[in-house]
Amino acid sequence: MFGTISLILALTTLVVSALYYLRLAGGHPKALRVGRISYYLLATFITLASVYLFSLFLGDRFEYGYVAGYSSTDLSLLLKVSALWAGQEGTFLLWLWFASLLGLWVMKRAKSREGWVMFFYLICQLFLFVMIFVNSPFAKLTFTPTEGRGLNPLLQNFWMVIHPPIVFIGYAALAIPFSFALSSLVTDDYKGWAKTTFPWVIFSALSLGVGIFIGGYWAYETLGWGGYWGWDPVENASLIPWLFSLALLHGMLIESSKGSLRKTNLFLAILCFLLVLYGTFLTRSGVLADFSVHSFGDLGINNYLILFMGIFALFSLGLLIYRSKGITAPVFSKRLLSQQFTVFLTLLFLCLSAVLILVGTSAPILTRIFGQASAVQIDYYLNTHLPIAIVLGLLLAFCPLLAWSGTTFSEIARSILPPLIAALLVTVVAFILKVKEIKLVLLLFTSLLAAFVNVEVLVSRLRESWVELGGYLAHFGLAIMLIGVLASSGYDSSERVAIAEGRTESALGHELTFQKVRELSPKRAEVWIEVRNGVDSFIAKPLFIMGDQGLVRTPFIKKYLFSDFYISPEQISTNQGEEGESLVLGKGEEKEIGGYLIKFLDFDLSFHNAAEGRGVGATLEVSGEQMQARVTPALLHDAQGRRISKPAELPDKAGLIHLDQIRADAGQIQITLGSGEEILFLEVSRKPLINFVWLGVILISVGMLLATKRRFSKL
Repeated sequence: MFGTISLILALTTLVVSALYYLRLAGGHPKALRVGRISYYLLATFITLASVYLFSLFLGDRFEYGYVAGYSSTDLSLLLKVSALWAGQEGTFLLWLWFASLLGLWVMKRAKSREGWVMFFYLICQLFLFVMIFVNSPFAKLTFTPTEGRGLNPLLQNFWMVIHPPIVFIGYAALAIPFSFALSSLVTDDYKGWAKTTFPWVIFSALSLGVGIFIGGYWAYETLGWGGYWGWDPVENASLIPWLFSLALLHGMLIESSKGSLRKTNLFLAILCFLLVLYGTFLTRSGVLADFSVHSFGDLGINNYLILFMGIFALFSLGLLIYRSKGITAPVFSKRLLSQQFTVFLTLLFLCLSAVLILVGTSAPILTRIFGQASAVQIDYYLNTHLPIAIVLGLLLAFCPLLAWSGTTFSEIARSILPPLIAALLVTVVAFILKVKEIKLVLLLFTSLLAAFVNVEVLVSRLRESWVELGGYLAHFGLAIMLIGVLASSGYDSSERVAIAEGRTESALGHELTFQKVRELSPKRAEVWIEVRNGVDSFIAKPLFIMGDQGLVRTPFIKKYLFSDFYISPEQISTNQGEEGESLVLGKGEEKEIGGYLIKFLDFDLSFHNAAEGRGVGATLEVSGEQMQARVTPALLHDAQGRRISKPAELPDKAGLIHLDQIRADAGQIQITLGSGEEILFLEVSRKPLINFVWLGVILISVGMLLATKRRFSKL
């Protein structure tokens, strides 16, 4: 009840604050005090609701449906924190909480624009309130379960504790440039809007980008398929607004300097926020349920999402079109050898990338209009983006060497010669060793050229404040990341191997010995594998985790300076023999197999309600040399209909008896004798230069952070 009351009070103060900010925008300065006080109360009530929800998770209050659906008593404190945003209801509240806190910052920085900016920013928050009231995290069940369902094993990871919050900070932040853009359009006043808005653009691009990068590392470390980006539609839903925000960042750079591209920037500021809404629709409407492993099913909010998308799009784009003729700005320099022009080209290619991804991601919706819904293949993204990456590499290389208004060809030639020679030498070596495909050779060359040019600029300007070098550092990071992506994705190697317990197999120059399976809990087990490569020896411990959604396999990664050794577990099975060691027995019948005399005594129905599933066992009498015993193998099926074999150990512990089939109408069973060996199936991979990807990501993030600090210091 406390949580619902807090949200109702927060909504009330939002309406009051929005109305008074609207009065302030209309020329009533006395409305400022009430608008601000109401906003402080709004942020307070949302914080109270968020803290209360956290207390419900800490207290294992399973009478609340959201807590019961995503938590359990065995979760650690850290995982109970992350359970807050494991489902739709919690993520919308988290998003709203971040938006309310960022609003406090915006309120202090908006200055003369505070009235309209805060009014539109509050309207954006109203959207989140509606989503929360449609599916409240404080809804109670009609009964109180003794235990919750628990957290999806895939989310029981440190990176999933911090990934969603950072992404939602990014989503919340993209409403800020949107609000500044609408403020300028409503007042038809664009003087200084770029300077005021620019820091928020960089901040929103930084926060959303860092969230995407962390998500990529989580996928690499947790999912076991060996990659960090699968072009999944839900992954793309956050990538698209991020790419447009990067395009807006470059457009703002030109406008804040020369006043050019004003219409373009207003459009991009609006588009970024609209695409956040569209991405929310894609991931939470169920339209991608058949095409994405991350998508939510239909959560009952489709009509609300479509309504808000329509209202925001019609108003904002309609207002932009209405004001379009009156928006004037100087023409930027179109000299080919000028920094202005290369920044503009960067903007264009970032937009092209985002549009291509938007079309590919929306394919299930677009194709449904004309018939059967279908998704594009990963090759679509790879083939369209390889040329874009090559061009961006060239732009990253030339941009630092150009003057803002123009540079002569001879000046460029002198500046670029040393990094050009270095890039050519490394590319030739790579070509001789492995890189043969011409498109990949070009990507490697342009990425190397960009890296060498930007690092040369960084070194030459070390005496300057690092805050001034954020852009160069981010561009250097992007070049390094492209090299890492090329090497780790295009030239990785992998082998599949099956290892019997206690035995050794070779893979990628390593000797792997399957030592044992160690049970950590009823739902978690780690596999111990000794790995030797002549100079190094270690124990790899990949995980198997059983969750409600099935078996989760977590890889083991051994990191080296220039590569990762990646061990992804696939399954463990029991060797059942290979020479037809099976037979059919009728009730009361006795037969010999594998040196044992086996008699089928009766069916055992006690397995009908077994913990693993529902099934039937078979009571057998097994006789051998100087021994006789009764054993009961069983055949079960779990809630999803999957078959589970529960073999019985032979009396002399020399193997297992598996119950393969039950023919109840004929009173017969089929059994198989197996050696009992545990067989571990693995995929072993080597990822060359994968650390370049993570290094590049860190450099990009640090560079954007420095750029954010620099722009805020100039407000």
